[in-house]
Amino acid sequence: MVLCVNAKTKIKDLVIEYIEVALKNGELVNLNWDYSEIERTPEGFVAFYRGLCFEEEHARDCLDKLKELSVACVGLYSEEPGPWDICIESLDFDDNGNMLVIEDVHYEGEDGEQVVTTYCDLKDFARSWLQQNQYDLKDYFVVADPDEPAELGDLLDVAYDMKGDIEESTFNPYPESGKDFDNWYDEFVLKIHTVLRVIAYEQETGVSE
Repeated sequence: MVLCVNAKTKIKDLVIEYIEVALKNGELVNLNWDYSEIERTPEGFVAFYRGLCFEEEHARDCLDKLKELSVACVGLYSEEPGPWDICIESLDFDDNGNMLVIEDVHYEGEDGEQVVTTYCDLKDFARSWLQQNQYDLKDYFVVADPDEPAELGDLLDVAYDMKGDIEESTFNPYPESGKDFDNWYDEFVLKIHTVLRVIAYEQETGVSE
């Protein structure tokens, strides 16, 4: 399988070392690859990652699993000093001619260490909020087919409920800029929705990511 990533960045030599995604059921999967090619553009780069792997296994015949994924974390590298900026605009998966194109990716991050720290902080905040408000995300799994694993339903209503409380909270989801930009509410919902998927998967399976 080949993954094509279209990204914007101001860093001329920035490269992606790995991508961690949350699948529809909330499972976290580390995407890595055998080798890569990169084409620089005025806005950033287009990169082709060939021999795509889920963790250590090649991702053949896995397009269905990748539908409705969200990006949790991106490992970045540059020889320039951080912070580094990146905005992923699209992910195109090609599995021997079978295509899956995900255009509305909603991922923006700075240097890799800060992204990971923020993600972990978001996860801790979400767990605490869910416990205080007596949410059990296992209730959001739906059995559509008795012969298939339960599917995770839409958690956006939970994300919006959490958004209503975040403004009064001392927790700051944006340690660099604070809650000062106009659409931080919408960005928070997108970020926390990915985190909620992961927590739901952990609650349902007992597997901690």
